[in-house]
Amino acid sequence: MWLLGVLLFAVAQAADEAPLDPAQEAELASAWASGDARVAAPVFLNAFDQVSRGACAMSPYAAQLAYRAGLLDRSGYHFNMAMLIDERVGGLTENQRAVADEKRSSPGDYQAEDRLYLFSPYLEADRDPGECPEVHMPELPVAQAGQGDRAIVITRGFWQGHRASRELTEVIVLDGYPASEAAQLASRLTGVRESYREDEGWSVQSYTFAPCYQYSHRRLVQTICRPGFERETPGED
Repeated sequence: MWLLGVLLFAVAQAADEAPLDPAQEAELASAWASGDARVAAPVFLNAFDQVSRGACAMSPYAAQLAYRAGLLDRSGYHFNMAMLIDERVGGLTENQRAVADEKRSSPGDYQAEDRLYLFSPYLEADRDPGECPEVHMPELPVAQAGQGDRAIVITRGFWQGHRASRELTEVIVLDGYPASEAAQLASRLTGVRESYREDEGWSVQSYTFAPCYQYSHRRLVQTICRPGFERETPGED
């Protein structure tokens, strides 16, 4: 009876530690493959919320969920949680760490995120989230290009020139969604100028093409659009 009890406890514990079932895995894969950030974001946000309150809140799988939720929803809180988890059990790539470290927020930074920090399972004083370092994110399919109305590109870029007119002269892609569009869009950012930019040198920046990215320099608005989403200029038929 004692041995049976131990075995039943082990089975129950293993079941509790399973971070996702086949249905949830299929949902994550389908959402990611869609290439549509508006479709994928709520799926990853909900999946991370579930895992954060379970037995495997600290796992490489949870770190990946948090990171991808941050990427898709432009959420500093989720980038913060991705870093917090990664520091305990790993799970992020070197590029993902660079992005999350630069883009994470802190409690009080943004009013819209205050509630997330206030009720975060990871920040509860009397809770020590369970660690499952062996649980990793299943391989996800490649996201389709040209879907939805938003693409996200995160780069490490080099800015140089006078403060009144800094120019982006070199761009390295760190991440993007859909990833297959990131390199082409990033290459078109070279030459972007910003007036009175504070920092010179290398910095991590996030660009959202929804479906175009617009910036102004000396009162002139410049537009860079995703392939297939180019907008007609006034006067065109």
